Amino acid sequence: IIFGCGLGTKITSKEVLRSKIIHAHPGLLPEFKGSAVFFYSIILNNCIKISIIRMNHLIDGGKLYVVKKIKFKEINFKTIDLDIDRHRIEMITNFLKSKKKIIVKKKDKFNSYYIPHPAIRKLSENIFLKNNLKN
Repeated sequence: IIFGCGLGTKITSKEVLRSKIIHAHPGLLPEFKGSAVFFYSIILNNCIKISIIRMNHLIDGGKLYVVKKIKFKEINFKTIDLDIDRHRIEMITNFLKSKKKIIVKKKDKFNSYYIPHPAIRKLSENIFLKNNLKN
């Protein structure tokens, strides 16, 4: 079993995928496939979610095990990448400790999002800060 929790830059090879790869994706799957999706999630859904999946050959595909919503107050936008990675590592650790492996039913709709333009990052920061003031 291989555990993935870092920034991906390419699709994992089929040889590696023969192993069981558990991945903590920084977005709700299948709605938010791609990289740096949490910026788009903040803008479109006003939240940040992390998904634990068993990877397959598709982009952010595979069995969906766990989804967790991260509260804005648990994140500092200036260190958002590191803070989300901390939550991803914590989720994988908790997933491995749990005895039950529940598979979440996926929805059919999805979009793919990739490295955001600086304007997307700034817009997500404004929404994030506005919501953090409310809480």
